[in-house]
Amino acid sequence: MKHLRKIITLVIILTSLSTSYAQVEIIEYEDLETGEWRMNLLDTISNRIISPLRNEYDFFLDYDETYKLIIVSKNNKIGVYSYQGKEIVEPKYKSAKILKGGFIRVITFDKKFGLFNKKGKQISNAVYDYIGQFSSGMVRVAQDIDEIYLEELDYTFESYLDYHDIVSYESEYIEAVGGKWGFIDEKGKGKVPLQYLYVTSFIDGKAIVCVSGYNYNGDCENGSYDLIDRSNKSIIPDNMKIVRTYNKNRFIVKSLNNKYGVVDENGTVIIDAIFNSVFIEANKYIICEIEKGDEFIRRIFNFNGKPLFDNKATYFGIIAKEDENYITTNYITYKEKEKWGLADSSGIKITNPIYNSIEGYNWINNGFLMVSIKSEDSKDNYYGLIDLKGDVVIPVIYDEILSKYSNNNEIAFVLRKGNNVGVVNVKNEIVIPFEYQELKFIDNYNRPASFLAKKDDKYGFIDLQNSKFIDFKYEAVFYTYDLDEIFSNNRIKVLVDGKEGVIDNSGNYIIKPKYREIVNINDNWSRNMVLFKTPKGMGIIDTLGNTIVDPIYANIEVFSDSIIDCTYKEEHLVNLHTNKVQIFEETESHSFSYYDSDGNYQTAILSKINGLYGYINKQSGATIIPFVYQEIFDMDFICGISKVLKGGKYGVVDNTGKEILSPKYESIKMKECDYYSSYIQYIFVKKDGKWGVFNTEGEGVFEGDFIFNTYEEAKKEFPGSEDY
Repeated sequence: MKHLRKIITLVIILTSLSTSYAQVEIIEYEDLETGEWRMNLLDTISNRIISPLRNEYDFFLDYDETYKLIIVSKNNKIGVYSYQGKEIVEPKYKSAKILKGGFIRVITFDKKFGLFNKKGKQISNAVYDYIGQFSSGMVRVAQDIDEIYLEELDYTFESYLDYHDIVSYESEYIEAVGGKWGFIDEKGKGKVPLQYLYVTSFIDGKAIVCVSGYNYNGDCENGSYDLIDRSNKSIIPDNMKIVRTYNKNRFIVKSLNNKYGVVDENGTVIIDAIFNSVFIEANKYIICEIEKGDEFIRRIFNFNGKPLFDNKATYFGIIAKEDENYITTNYITYKEKEKWGLADSSGIKITNPIYNSIEGYNWINNGFLMVSIKSEDSKDNYYGLIDLKGDVVIPVIYDEILSKYSNNNEIAFVLRKGNNVGVVNVKNEIVIPFEYQELKFIDNYNRPASFLAKKDDKYGFIDLQNSKFIDFKYEAVFYTYDLDEIFSNNRIKVLVDGKEGVIDNSGNYIIKPKYREIVNINDNWSRNMVLFKTPKGMGIIDTLGNTIVDPIYANIEVFSDSIIDCTYKEEHLVNLHTNKVQIFEETESHSFSYYDSDGNYQTAILSKINGLYGYINKQSGATIIPFVYQEIFDMDFICGISKVLKGGKYGVVDNTGKEILSPKYESIKMKECDYYSSYIQYIFVKKDGKWGVFNTEGEGVFEGDFIFNTYEEAKKEFPGSEDY
């Protein structure tokens, strides 16, 4: 702990803890007479030490210039002292925080909250599960909380040193579930009993309290609220209860006959409780619904309860436009006699109600709204665009507005008219004629903006001037995720006469279309591999279309640059490292890692050919340990060597394939390796009925090598050894 103290003291010396409201900073120096280190407060205005602090305090944590209080720690316990070194709160707490008015909130090690005044008088014992911040001379308190999150409760002593908000007069973040809540005053007296399910702090002498339901982080689930004053008297009219709060000054209330209205923070009725439902939009509008006959009629009010429309309008919606500075402007859509119009944020009408619908979608931020009107036969809608002044930008004559695009600050829309698709800009100019079945905009950095187009049931590509740069001859053009990425890799999968192939960004064939399916062309292109399917099965071609693996497999997964995992009659690997395809009958889930001669990290995997085991390099497919062994006992080569069986005889090989002991012995025993014990010193070997002992270099330990009659006799010479 002594060393820790010095380290953190250095941080305190190097980092001034002065704040915008303080004129002092912490300094530490060595007393030349005693050789002891001392901490002090330095007045930065007069450059005078205010008060020497006794060295017995391990850490000087924080201070409050307004109330001349210091938070200190002694033996990992927190207390509070004055600038003169007088003990205000004994150092015995887990945490301490200076509140507004100089009050000191403490938390015990069993997470109970207590309260002192600035002179050190305890005004509340540590009996609460939470004590908040003072406001309007009151502080909220709680007991029997089911769950609580507060950063201070999770402090370790070290984390205290990194906390820069110990002195704080602002509200703090807290999550709490359940509990009984109330208020005490500055003398610790209970002014509001612990009778509520949750309470907020007093603001301007008023607090919101949870009356019924269940408190979940301040929400009265399935319950109601009330608004009280400092004397615990309800401000809300007696025949109402709050069911929703907004901005602490507007409250949705419910009357005894289950109708809804709105009151303000003084309990004054803003909107009478006569509606079936009330909700608030954009923290600016109050929208109320009332049932009339078989339908619900909406009314819209401002926050003062003033109606924005007369009773002719029966329904409303809010559309928000956000500019480049994230400033929001609201527009109101209103409905009269089944037709929609547009109004500004104050309810002033911009258009008359002449449209069947008005929608913002993602075009509102560009200043456009999609509108529709009924066709003459009233069977279909026609669509167009208006701006936020209500002027028509694109006539309302189109069957569908498919998409919007922007290129070089020019905005245009892909539209459908009848069976044909074209493009019209915001000047109502036809940019792409209506002669296509489909148009999909492509914005890719590899080439200028363009369209994937469909004409006469064939796909091709055109630019924004309607010039074709890839012919219309494909039955399908494939892309993986985002169409904008189709040109990114200079390879596009296409379908011609029911067969798949690959073209480049100019339409030249890279792989001719002759495959039933080309699988995930981008996944293994860098490995010079392309998976394909035929009626006979899956195979592999290179990126020029040359066959690497015949299409005979039910499934193929690429394992590395040279190894693929195939399913034929049974699962096995195919090694592409050699010129011919080398098939592994099976693979085990065993491998080991090593560094090659160039220092590169490599992985070897266990495989099997013709009934014999060996290892191949996962990255290259090269053989590491030859396929000559009937069994390899330590398949993970944890100790770097393993016993092997070859031709009925035992030997030892290392993880490079070198035979430490040739497979010619009747039996071999050695220590079993695991990841906790990965070192072998001795190998016990039996030959012609005799036992010998060898080291891991294959050298005999005793002269004459095989001198023991039994394994037990040999093992007595090395009692620390274990059987393999």
